[in-house]
Amino acid sequence: MGIFPVLRGRRRGCKAFWRCDRCLGNAGFFRVFAPGGGFCGVEITFGRTGVSGPFASSSSFARPASLSIDPCGLISAEDLAEVGEFETEYQEGGGSRYCVWQEGFESGGNGFGFSVGVRDSQGIDAVRDIGGGVDPTEVNQRPAVKTEDPVSGDCMLAVKISDSSRIDVTVLGEDGDGDSCGLAEVIAGMVEPRLPELP
Repeated sequence: MGIFPVLRGRRRGCKAFWRCDRCLGNAGFFRVFAPGGGFCGVEITFGRTGVSGPFASSSSFARPASLSIDPCGLISAEDLAEVGEFETEYQEGGGSRYCVWQEGFESGGNGFGFSVGVRDSQGIDAVRDIGGGVDPTEVNQRPAVKTEDPVSGDCMLAVKISDSSRIDVTVLGEDGDGDSCGLAEVIAGMVEPRLPELP
């Protein structure tokens, strides 16, 4: 991604082209420049499916739906009220924006934790096997895949947002004991209705 074709049309005499100002996954933040290098004072966001901004058209590129998702907003305290009291922490890393929920020992919990992450540039087809294979499944009839580490019991369930984005629900195992994938399916079932509709 870099220079895009010259746009047809003018903005105050500015015949412009796109230049990537900052790229993030399959999305980027672009500014509009005149051919001579002068800045036209316009910013847009770019993705694979369409564009938003003053020069947007139905045939342009748009902001991926996943970028509007706050991972910490996908699960509420009310959703977990019967389980216990959880603390949340937003983090970024490894190509994901994710939120960690950790049950507090003060409330009588056992320290159970899980995370929900948003991957803006990786679909479910890009899920890596963590030891027990990658198995196709569904969450509320939405395509998904899951993979489990047979030694640790860790489970990751990835739910489709689009062909190039997904939600990851990760539940840590207890040295192979417990049903981490079953818990991941329950959590994903709560998250799925809050996701954008499939394209």
